[in-house]
Amino acid sequence: MGISADSLDAVVRVLAPIDLYFPKKQDRIDWDGQALPVLTIAPREKNGDILEYSGAGLPQVVPRNSTTEFPRLLLQASEGRSRRVEAQTFGLVHGIQDAREASLGGSLKVEWPGRQSVTYELADLQSGVHPNQQYCPPEIPGCPQEGGGGGGGGGALDSAGIGRTYLSGLWIQGVNDNGIVGESNEFEFRTTAYVGLTAVGSATLRLEGVDPDFLSSTMHSLMIVNAPTNGAYLRVNVVETDGWPNPDDNFDLVQYQPTPMVFDRIPLGPYDKDIWWPLKEQPYIGVFDPDKVTPRFTW
Repeated sequence: MGISADSLDAVVRVLAPIDLYFPKKQDRIDWDGQALPVLTIAPREKNGDILEYSGAGLPQVVPRNSTTEFPRLLLQASEGRSRRVEAQTFGLVHGIQDAREASLGGSLKVEWPGRQSVTYELADLQSGVHPNQQYCPPEIPGCPQEGGGGGGGGGALDSAGIGRTYLSGLWIQGVNDNGIVGESNEFEFRTTAYVGLTAVGSATLRLEGVDPDFLSSTMHSLMIVNAPTNGAYLRVNVVETDGWPNPDDNFDLVQYQPTPMVFDRIPLGPYDKDIWWPLKEQPYIGVFDPDKVTPRFTW
C-alpha cells in the first residue's frame, strides 16, 4: 500500500469492531474442523450481494440469501455478544456447540425518570451476581426470586405498588439476521410504561441467539416495571438489530381502524394480557404480508 506499518496500524485502530463466527447454529453443532468453511464477507447493505471465498481461496459474488453446502464463516461488523444463559458443558466430541445447549443470551436495561439506568446481562441474573434480583428473568434455571424460590409468572409489586410485565412467548418465522440465511437474530423489545400520560419507566430486553424460526411459549423474561391496571399501560417497539451498514428491522402491529395500513407500537393495557400480537416487517406492502414476529406478554 506504500504506507508505513505505523500508518496502517493507525487506520486499523479506528475501524469498527469485527466479528468472525459461524452464524448458523447447525454449523456450530456439526463442524468438526475437517471441512473447509466458506468465508463470507458482509459489510454491504442487506439488499446487496455478498462476497464469499471458497476453501481454496477463490472469490465469488453471490446473492445475500444464497445457501451453501459448506459451513459458513461470517466476517462482518460486530453486533456485540453476550454469554449464553445456560453455559453448560456436555463433553463435546466435536463441534463448537452441543445440540442440547441453549443459544439464548442477552441483557436487560432498565431506566427510571431522574435515575441512572442499570444494565444486567441475563447470564449474570441467572447466577445471582447482581443484588437487584427483582429483575431476574424467572424462566432461567436457578434464578433467585424475591421471597425465595424460582420461577413465577409476575404479579409481584415494587415499593411504588407497580407490577411487572413479562415477555411470556415468542414466535419467529423466517427472520434471518442481516439477510444471511440461517444467521441467528438479536431482538430488542424496547418498552416504556405510562401512568396516564406520564412515563414511569422504560426498559430494553435484548435477546441474542434467536433462531430464524423460533417458538417458545414458556418464556417469562422481565421487560419493565408496569401495572396494566390502575391507569397504567405499556408501549412496546420490537426491533431486530443489524450490523453496520444495515439499518435495523422494525416489526409493528398494523391497525386497520380508523384508517387502514397504519403502523403502531404494541399497546399493552388492562385487557391485553396473554394475547399473541402478530407483527409485520417494515416497509409494509399489503394486507397479505407475512406475520414474522409474534410476541406474547403477561403480568
